[in-house]
Amino acid sequence: MILLSLMLISCDTTGRDSNDHYRMKGIVQDPSGTPLENAIILYSFNYDFSTDEPTSSFTRNDVYELRNYPNPFNPSTTITFSIPEESHVLLRIDRFCPREQVVVLVDSLLPAGYHDTQFTGQNEAGLFLRNGRYIAHLEIGNYVDELDMLILFQYEYFSYDQVEYEAITNAAGRYKGEYDCLPIGYEGIQTDISGNQIGTFTINSFLNIWSKHPNYSTIRSDSVFIDYNRNTILNLQFE
Repeated sequence: MILLSLMLISCDTTGRDSNDHYRMKGIVQDPSGTPLENAIILYSFNYDFSTDEPTSSFTRNDVYELRNYPNPFNPSTTITFSIPEESHVLLRIDRFCPREQVVVLVDSLLPAGYHDTQFTGQNEAGLFLRNGRYIAHLEIGNYVDELDMLILFQYEYFSYDQVEYEAITNAAGRYKGEYDCLPIGYEGIQTDISGNQIGTFTINSFLNIWSKHPNYSTIRSDSVFIDYNRNTILNLQFE
């Protein structure tokens, strides 16, 4: 059993320094209060759910029926599509911000019909991706379609060396992280494990901040408010 512990030393917001592009910063300490090097920082997101019908901005081209379920997902999602005739298919996953390819799931000639593949939220190297917004990019001949997805891992079940991280502490125990690619305000369609559309979600401004170190149990600070006009200072201590 992995125990989740937390000790929050301080959480404060300050005006942004014009010479400092970092917005999330702090110090991580070991149980004795000594600054801790190589502690990794991870984010997870909270969202507001609505059963309202999706707006027209969610209308999709159904030619190849590109879908995924569940969404948001933890730890995996099924991506489905249909092709009318034998075709070469490329299906890859891109990070939304910064836009970059993280893994190729399909790159082969497939017969006509319905197809599905599992995406486990890992990159080509096998690391679990940072939480956030990702794009399923589908190419069938000259046809291109894309689908937004949201990864929402709970990090207590991953080991230190299994995950991508947002930041890592230096020898003084300090870390810095940017706000630029946080998906705050992002809206998406929520689907259940059977593929049924059950509503929409919007990522709110409250983050959960995690830290991991090889020598200690995972720690987490919940519902840290992010204001894009101010720095957030969050200090953590392992127990």
